[in-house]
Amino acid sequence: QGGALSGLIAGGGVIHLAHFSSACGAPVSQKKHLSPVAILKQLLDAKLVQQTEVPGIGACVQLSQQINLEPYEITRIRGRIHTEEILLLAIKDWARKLGLVSYDKVELRASDVTATQPRIGTFNWDLAAPSYVAPLVEWSAGKIKPGFLACDVLLERAVQATDLRPFINKCRTLRSLKGVARCLQIFVAENYSPEALRLAKENGVLPATPDSLFGAEVAAALRLLVSVLSDAYAGAVSAEKIAEIFTRLSSIEGAATNLRGALFEYVVADLVKRSSPDTDTRLNEGVIGLDGKTAEVDVLAVRHGHSVRFIECKGYKPGGTIPDEMVQRWLENRIPLIRSEAMINRFWRGHALSFELWTTGVLSPEAWALV
Repeated sequence: QGGALSGLIAGGGVIHLAHFSSACGAPVSQKKHLSPVAILKQLLDAKLVQQTEVPGIGACVQLSQQINLEPYEITRIRGRIHTEEILLLAIKDWARKLGLVSYDKVELRASDVTATQPRIGTFNWDLAAPSYVAPLVEWSAGKIKPGFLACDVLLERAVQATDLRPFINKCRTLRSLKGVARCLQIFVAENYSPEALRLAKENGVLPATPDSLFGAEVAAALRLLVSVLSDAYAGAVSAEKIAEIFTRLSSIEGAATNLRGALFEYVVADLVKRSSPDTDTRLNEGVIGLDGKTAEVDVLAVRHGHSVRFIECKGYKPGGTIPDEMVQRWLENRIPLIRSEAMINRFWRGHALSFELWTTGVLSPEAWALV
């Protein structure tokens, strides 16, 4: 339980449910050890944590003292998660280009509670891959047995020794297991306290940073990305700044696809602001309907005394078709909920309401007909 609480605190008090098994430091299945599922149940029963649905993120585990997350906190958490996804893509790209891992066997954590997470031995990791580098391989019955690369990441925090302990516990326990091949273990964070650095080195863990792995330019782009994604009001986020992020991170395989979805709403907000300077724009605004159901407005554009625009953003690969069911949910579920709230909201009452879908993709003829 202590490791799980340390992992939660390190994550700012909130962790995506899909990432909990890796962050808590417990084995998924191992005799005489509590599994992440069992630990989570104990923490929930003791009311130390709660499981909640966070708009735009999904199912999360959070410390019970954080009852209601403010919109800026949700944006910050989502920004960190998105940037960590890009960081993991960069680590994957780095390890493959270096020949450190099997090229097509690198697994990354998924933000889906039903997905299989990267696993080595009895533990889940943020990144895992087999390696045929000589110091890691072994021979068994005349056959080569690959070693592994395991990696966890944590951004937006100076890592302390207590933050590192769940990862250290995974590393030490993995080494004690019989039949598990050698494993190179890397933790990647923005920076470390002296105590955390000492703890990592004492336990044979590589404490890396984006600067040490990729150089100053990519590291600066990652810092800029997390800063941009943490800005709920998008006041200082311009299309030029977004273009700069794309340019700096374009060398990372797979980054463009992830960035397109995460940053498209910022482009939309900037375009709205430029075309209507007297409009206030906010991102990821949460709306609660009369029945308690929630929805999120990607870009909320309010021209006080005149109009309110509720903009849904789909940053798909150019030319890619938006799934019909996604358009149907927006039309049949989200718009009625948002409209019901808008009719009673004292700040929006009496304004002209506009519901818009902005996308880099295309709609099928059926979706066009629905619209």
